[in-house]
Amino acid sequence: MIQGTEAQSSLKPFPALRNNEQMQSLKHMINYDWLLQRIDQFPEILSEARDVFYQVKLQALLESDAKPIHGDFCPQNSLLPDAPLDSQNNISLFIVDWENAQLGVENLDHGEMIGELYSLWLSQKTDAALWVMQGYSDGLGPRPTDFIWRLAVQVGVHLLSFGTFGGTASQAEGVARHGKDIMVNAWKKNRAWFEECELSCLFARAEE
Repeated sequence: MIQGTEAQSSLKPFPALRNNEQMQSLKHMINYDWLLQRIDQFPEILSEARDVFYQVKLQALLESDAKPIHGDFCPQNSLLPDAPLDSQNNISLFIVDWENAQLGVENLDHGEMIGELYSLWLSQKTDAALWVMQGYSDGLGPRPTDFIWRLAVQVGVHLLSFGTFGGTASQAEGVARHGKDIMVNAWKKNRAWFEECELSCLFARAEE
């Protein structure tokens, strides 16, 4: 019985996700390899941030705080009822498309969700996207500032890797500038810069 208990305690949790190394590699590629490719796509905008981009990619490779994550956590994979939202009632929310589920850093999920919402606001000036982003940030609850800085970096990564698709050339360049500014200022932990933009909501519940 003791041997059986010891064997069980030695088992690592989430074995299916732990073995999903292909999705971990894919997630890294489409975030950080694509990020570096954007330098060639927008050299006049992004070349000056090359060193920061490479440091972010290296940091991502070295991160070890692996938890179960969705892997493609975005508004498109979040289903809500087609009805007015009422703060007095519970709202059913379904998260779909779990085929990219893996062990990873939770900021990858949060950064994609917030980055996608912010991208909608940048490209289409959709006020609802900004409101949802603010509510989502608040819903994360109190978080250490290190967590928030990592999250802010990932928002910039998402804008550059995914937000530059579609739209006009001018719109893509605008998103690239925003993504670069977010990444650089998050990497340098420039709180004053964030307090002057829409992403100040990320710090509303920061634990100092």
